[in-house]
Amino acid sequence: MRSTKETIETSVKNFLDKNEIKNCSIVIAFSGGPDSTVLLKVLTSLKEYKLNIYTAYFNHGIRDSLELEKEIKLVKESSESFGVKCFIGTALQGEIEEYSNKNKLSIEEGAREYRYTFLEKIKAETNSDFIATAHNVNDNVETMIMRFFSNSGVQGLSGIPEIRNDIIRPLHKVERKNIEDYIKELNLKTSTDKTNLENNYLRNKIRNILIPQIKEIFPEMINNVDNLSSKIKDINNYIDAQEQVVLNWEKTEHGFKILQEDFYSADSVLRKRSVLKKINLISEEKRINNNAIEQITESDFCGNGKILFKSLDANVFTANNYIFIESLVTHDKKSYLLTLKEGGQIKVDEAVFYLQKSNSLNNSKGKTNCIFKAKDDGTLLLRTIRPGDSIKTNCGTKSLKKLFSDWKIKNIDKERIPIVEDSEQIRAVLGKHLGYENKIADSYGDDLKDFILTVSKITENIGE
Repeated sequence: MRSTKETIETSVKNFLDKNEIKNCSIVIAFSGGPDSTVLLKVLTSLKEYKLNIYTAYFNHGIRDSLELEKEIKLVKESSESFGVKCFIGTALQGEIEEYSNKNKLSIEEGAREYRYTFLEKIKAETNSDFIATAHNVNDNVETMIMRFFSNSGVQGLSGIPEIRNDIIRPLHKVERKNIEDYIKELNLKTSTDKTNLENNYLRNKIRNILIPQIKEIFPEMINNVDNLSSKIKDINNYIDAQEQVVLNWEKTEHGFKILQEDFYSADSVLRKRSVLKKINLISEEKRINNNAIEQITESDFCGNGKILFKSLDANVFTANNYIFIESLVTHDKKSYLLTLKEGGQIKVDEAVFYLQKSNSLNNSKGKTNCIFKAKDDGTLLLRTIRPGDSIKTNCGTKSLKKLFSDWKIKNIDKERIPIVEDSEQIRAVLGKHLGYENKIADSYGDDLKDFILTVSKITENIGE
């Protein structure tokens, strides 16, 4: 019979092998608690995988300061004992509460957003490949229960993904009981977050009250619900594959469109999945109500000129026999969408933007110039950031949300920084005139037209 140590290490190895994770750098979201301590211990002990490990701890500024001091001290000592560099991030007292209230989030959701923003920042600073969190089987079950009673769709009921983009969860098949046994077996030091024992938060109520009651009736519920999660993941993967084949959306200037005839001839399951995916691509809304999705997808041909769904930053409507899903660029007074024509100029805050032919270029001091492939009518768009925006870099594609995080953009400036878009894609993010950086797309292709964007009152060249 295998020991707890062998059981957990085998599970993690299976995860690493399955996802071909080797010879890379990983930032562990480290709290000093049992779960993340076991994750740190296991990943640093698997020498054959040649993993370069960092830890990152985020202080949300919510808990008792004395308790936090002890926890941070333990986090630093534990990281040092495993030979790992530790990064500490801190939110100001009351900062997350204010952010959560402003954005209509729970404190848990607001804290999570701050934490992941910090983790992405450390990943970029260390040039790491992944962020590893210590979510386990029990966390997945708790999440599924919350989503089940919150009227989640099938996609939400698949639970926590074992890997999503650069976020990995090597302990996703390990039960909390095994983690606790591992801590005892190896006599590892861990911290205890007392708020996990309080029933002020929804997850704690489910963990401490609801699940123990269910287990009295269904002793195997943890394994059974986790197995259900795996089955639903398989179903979701099949639906996603079918949706991509059956429903072909066209890109528009601000989102997507599809012929109503094509859309409503597809199965309702595919319609719902397709609409939800497209809205999520352009909207920052945290949750789209399932009833709203059904309202869009359950009817037949809707006719034209109808609004099927509207949020703060997304709009679903019909026109010209199409269904459009588009971002709203004028939902806020600070937002703008400006067309810059050849020979024209536009002033935005402290900068003046000119669009010229290259043979009329003025290279006077204090101006920055950049070549763009203008639209067919000889225009560029100057606009504010939209959900889902990204820019090409020599390392791939980077979301502007992450770029703004790296630049530490103040909230008040997020909708002031001009995004330059040409006939194909976002070509530049221009922030130097506001005290930040400039970034232009690293790949243009060979078919550039000879339009030059000149930005006055900026003395440094465009680029990083």
